Amino acid sequence: MTTKIKMWGNSLGVHIPKHVSEELSLHEGSDVQVFVQDEQISIRPIKAKKKITLKERVAKITDENKHGDAWKGWVGPVGREIW
Repeated sequence: MTTKIKMWGNSLGVHIPKHVSEELSLHEGSDVQVFVQDEQISIRPIKAKKKITLKERVAKITDENKHGDAWKGWVGPVGREIW
């Protein structure tokens, strides 16, 4: 496939055809890695990390990794604090 390099502000840009972007699940704002290797320009998509849900995070809490007593050392309201 052949495409043109175009000016984009003070830089150059490459048009990525729709079928290529769909095949790689690319969209505007996708992060890609651009590098030169053996006198060739390569563009590689950076896969987004899966977002962990709150339920999944809570399921990973164990007695060994949880924080200590959150209220330890709490002395109650101070000054004009209302609880």
